[in-house]
Amino acid sequence: MATSCNGVRLATLNFATKILRVELDPRSSSDSAHQDFAKRVHNSGFSAKRLASGWIQNFEAELAQEMERKLRPVPSSIVFFLAMWSSMFAFAGYIGEVPEEQEYLLACLATVAGLPALLLGVQPFARAGYRALRNGGRLTLDLFITLGAASAGFFSLTLLYSSQPITYVDSAAMILSLLLLAKHLEAHLSHGLSSRVLEATTPLQPEVQVHRRDVWVTRPVSQIRADEMIRVEPGQTVPLDGKLLSPKAKIDRHLVTGECEVRNLVAGDEVLSGMVAHSRCEFTVVRPLGRRTIDNWAESALISPTKEHTYSKLLAKVETRLVQISLTGALLVFAVRTANTGSLAEGLEGFFIGVLIFCPCLFAAILPIARQMASLYLRKQGILLYRPEALFDLSMIGDVYLDKTGTLEAVHTLFEPGISASEKIQTTQTLLHSLRHHCAHPILRGLPPSSREIATPTQLTEVAGEGVVADFPALGRITVGRAKFVQQETGGVPIDFPVPPHFPVVALGRTPVGLLVPKTHFDEAGSRFIKGLRERGLRVSILSGDPDPAAFRRYETASVSYQGNLSPSQKARRIKNPALFVGDGLNDTLALARAQVSCRLGERARDFAPVDLHIRGGNLVSLLTVLRYSKKFTGVLKQTAVIALLYNAIALTLASSGLFSPLGAVVAMLLSFLILLISVSRLGYSRTSVRMRPT
Repeated sequence: MATSCNGVRLATLNFATKILRVELDPRSSSDSAHQDFAKRVHNSGFSAKRLASGWIQNFEAELAQEMERKLRPVPSSIVFFLAMWSSMFAFAGYIGEVPEEQEYLLACLATVAGLPALLLGVQPFARAGYRALRNGGRLTLDLFITLGAASAGFFSLTLLYSSQPITYVDSAAMILSLLLLAKHLEAHLSHGLSSRVLEATTPLQPEVQVHRRDVWVTRPVSQIRADEMIRVEPGQTVPLDGKLLSPKAKIDRHLVTGECEVRNLVAGDEVLSGMVAHSRCEFTVVRPLGRRTIDNWAESALISPTKEHTYSKLLAKVETRLVQISLTGALLVFAVRTANTGSLAEGLEGFFIGVLIFCPCLFAAILPIARQMASLYLRKQGILLYRPEALFDLSMIGDVYLDKTGTLEAVHTLFEPGISASEKIQTTQTLLHSLRHHCAHPILRGLPPSSREIATPTQLTEVAGEGVVADFPALGRITVGRAKFVQQETGGVPIDFPVPPHFPVVALGRTPVGLLVPKTHFDEAGSRFIKGLRERGLRVSILSGDPDPAAFRRYETASVSYQGNLSPSQKARRIKNPALFVGDGLNDTLALARAQVSCRLGERARDFAPVDLHIRGGNLVSLLTVLRYSKKFTGVLKQTAVIALLYNAIALTLASSGLFSPLGAVVAMLLSFLILLISVSRLGYSRTSVRMRPT
């Protein structure tokens, strides 16, 4: 629609953010092109809003409102409730042994309860199916589901009108409940991606000290304007772009530039949002929230076109063909039944049976369930999967691009949480930072600075060569040390995750919650990861912002391509899709948006701009598990599709022979759903899984 407007050269759409990016011919008028496009959008039944400069600052609220209009759980709950009562009435009639007039009454009650469920539950499918047919001329599963619901209601009312105590509204309503469940699973997965998009607009430091009326006051970052003077304390993240006023300052710039060394800046130097202060510094704001350099990167990521997975076009064609075959099959049964019996009513019954047994909608319902299972399985491995379709792409990629600083080479010692410690990560990191501030024990060496508030321990015990124990008011006790020392201090509580030699264990209270990954071991894991990629026949390239010319020599013997001193935009331009890019910093945002599959490592720039995968704890080797699992994910879905096709072939033969009653068709449909569900349940476990650890 957009490309047909005068002056439009190219249009790309991001479905997660619902943002359309339009490139115009320089000789055309942007206002006239926008008016033309807005008119066409309005006539098609959609709506559009043109984004003004700095739109990212208010985008969070707009996207939150859009998410509120998604599929609501209350109507779906009502559908399930009414379908359950309809089935109870119908089941009493199926049992039999009741007088004919009571059997007819039960059929009427089942229809009265089931028909509203049918009308309410079919609405999302009817709207989607009609829109696809009207705007794109496509036959979709949503349209076929709508036809199935309509035929069930019409056939049941026809039977009751002719005084026959038979209804199938109950079965259709229960099937709709299953399909609505699949839609909710799909919405849940897309909500995870949308929440990542929302967090791309979140300030890195929510509040900052600003100089107003000769005093320093604390204000939200969103209230700070250009030319105001602000102050950043040691360990805090710089929230806004500016120019340094302090005579000198120490700044860690690796998240923004890829340089792993702390730099000494002087008055007048540029300071960018995302850098970490190592000394108190004051600077003048040049670019406020919404106009920062990292905001421009986030905008580019949010307007990048939606990544279509390897099988997306194939699945769209398969969906259309399945609907065509299913409609043909239902009409064939209708024709055979009508010709054999000479009764239109028998023909309508045959059409209803055909809709039930040929409907490929249950296979479509399996897809979101499969994606949900994959997400849950990988979450247990410490890997967050935001776009499950990326597993299709991972099974096909040939190139892997890696950031160096913070990805292959650690900047600091990292805290890696255990499998069941997701709710305690923030508290543990706060205590580790406070402990590091008050304790000089060598076991804490290498922990990064933090902008979190520093707590003061009421009791601190250091044991040479073993570890340290500290009690913090309101936050509890933290223990860091060798595994035996931690078990002794926690009363022998078992550690439910593997602990490599020389890795300190961290316990919160009496519960071991994770371990510290020393920087040297982290770097060794990066080398093993490259070796694992090469063994799989993948081409490996390193794209780094580090200007260190000696970095090339560290990787030239590993048969990888190395390019350093790259800007964020240069990194993105170097990527040739289909490919995987792995990075950890803010400066990797453009490359992550460009790559077919994107993976963020660790917690340094957590939730800034959307990615496909997030590996917590900085465990790079665990990505090999994802690559292995992607092969299984694709294989299981292919096998499930073959099972669905075999079922349809057998069902077509039986239905054409008149061996299916409407009730038998319902049972066969639910049985096929159970078989497909058992098939995809294999995604809940994998023999290829490994415990992801740095050694």
